[in-house]
Amino acid sequence: MGELLNKLTEFKLRARGSLISRARYFVKVIDYTLNIAARYLTCDKMIFERRTYCGSVKWTAERQKEFDRYWQKYYGAKINSEWHRFYEGLTGVYCVDYLPSSIFLPELSLKLNDRTLADICGEKSMLSFFLSGSELENSVPKHYAYKIQGYFYDGDRNVVPCEELAERVANVGVCVFKSSDGQQGRGVCLFDFKDGRDVKTGQSVLELFQSTKGDFVLQERITEHSALSHLSPNSLNTIRITTYICQGKVYHAPIAIRFGVGDSFVDNFHAGGLGIGVQDDGTLLKTAWQIDSRHQGIAYTQNPNNGEPFEGYKIPYMDRVIDFTEKNHGRIPGMGMVSWDIVISEDGRPIVIEVNVSKQNPRFAQFLHCRPLFGDNTPKMLELVKK
Repeated sequence: MGELLNKLTEFKLRARGSLISRARYFVKVIDYTLNIAARYLTCDKMIFERRTYCGSVKWTAERQKEFDRYWQKYYGAKINSEWHRFYEGLTGVYCVDYLPSSIFLPELSLKLNDRTLADICGEKSMLSFFLSGSELENSVPKHYAYKIQGYFYDGDRNVVPCEELAERVANVGVCVFKSSDGQQGRGVCLFDFKDGRDVKTGQSVLELFQSTKGDFVLQERITEHSALSHLSPNSLNTIRITTYICQGKVYHAPIAIRFGVGDSFVDNFHAGGLGIGVQDDGTLLKTAWQIDSRHQGIAYTQNPNNGEPFEGYKIPYMDRVIDFTEKNHGRIPGMGMVSWDIVISEDGRPIVIEVNVSKQNPRFAQFLHCRPLFGDNTPKMLELVKK
C-alpha cells in the first residue's frame, strides 16, 4: 500500500503540468491501483481455497507471541498467520519466516520488479534477445518463428510474410509451439511438421499461424539429460530456480523440479504435474507434491511414472545451473527477482526454457522445501517493504 501512496504523491507533484500529461499519469495510477487490488484479491482467493490446512493448525499463545514479535520487528506490523498455518498444515513444519503471498504479491514483488518493465522482460519472444552472444551460444532453444504484435519473424528476427514463414518451417519436424502470453502450461503444444502439416492432427502450419490471435513462438524441442527424462519420459522436466538481488549481491532461492505424469507433455502444477524440492547438489528430497483441481495437496514418496522412491535420486550438473542463473541474472534488465525454468542437455549444459518475472509466487518453493523463500536474507528483503 505504501507504493500506491508514493504514486499518488507523485501525481500531486505532477499536477502543475499540462492537462494531457496529468491525465496520462492519472491513468497510470488507476491501472497501478487496480493491479494492486487484483493481487490482494488473488491472495484472498488462494488462502480461502486452502483453509482446510489452515484450520487444522492450532497455535499456543507462546507461538503466536513469537510470530507477532518477529513480524513486528522485521516488517513493522503484525500480520495474519493464515499463510504460515497453511504451510504448517500441509507439510507439518512451522517456520516463522515463511514469506506470505499477502506480502509478496501486492508489495514486495512490485518493489523488486517494475510491472511495466517486467511485462516486457517476461515475454517469451524476448528470451533469445536477452540471452544472446557467443558466450551464451546454445543456452536457449533454437527458435524457428515468432509472431510479435501482429508481425511475423523468422528465427533470426527478419520480418517475413506469414505465408513465406509457414513455408520455411514446413519440415522442421518435432517442435514446440508457445502462445506468448500463456501461463502455467496453457498455450503450449507439441507439433511434428512434415510437408507443411502436423503429422498427428493434419493441421497446416499456415492455418496454425493465421488462426492464432495473440503472439507466439515456435522453437525446437530440447532433448534433456537422461537423469531428468527418467523422472517422466513424455514431458520436458524443468528445474525452477529463482535468483534475487539482496544488498547488491545475487542469491538463489530453494530449487525445485517439475515433471509430468503419464502421457502429459507439460510439467506444470496447474496441468497435473508434480514438483519436488532439490538440494543444491542435485539430490531430490523425500516428497513430491501434486495440486488437484480443488487446490488440495497430494503427496508422493514414490514416482508414479516408474514406482521408484524420490529420496536420494540425484540430478547431475546442478552446480552449473546455479552458476549460470546467478551469473546471468543481470541480463534480464532491471529485475530484482527472476524465476528461471531450466533443463539440462545431454552434455550437461543448462538451457533456459523461459524466465518468469511478472507472476512469481513464493508458495511452491516454500512448501516443497519446508523453509522460507529468502532463508537468512528474509529480514533484509522485508526492509524493502517495512512499515
